[in-house]
Amino acid sequence: MHLNVPQDRKVRLNEWDGKSLKEIAVLEGNQGVVSALAFSPNGKYLASGDVGSFLIYLWKLLKLRLLVIRKGYFVRRSGEKGMVQWFQ
Repeated sequence: MHLNVPQDRKVRLNEWDGKSLKEIAVLEGNQGVVSALAFSPNGKYLASGDVGSFLIYLWKLLKLRLLVIRKGYFVRRSGEKGMVQWFQ
């Protein structure tokens, strides 16, 4: 699976068939431009976040649905993107 995050506040999920990328879903609901993404260790969830609002969005990939939005904390150095990381 390939993720594409243009400047339109959407996360686009793409699938590679060996020849080209095919868009399979679009996750909408982020309030700011997405600057960080992380799959859960089991691959069932995706976390997205943006540095501007400090919000983290938790998506259930099987149903392509937003589960929850939480205020997060991003550590960012000058010139770097934000980061979302899973902890077990």
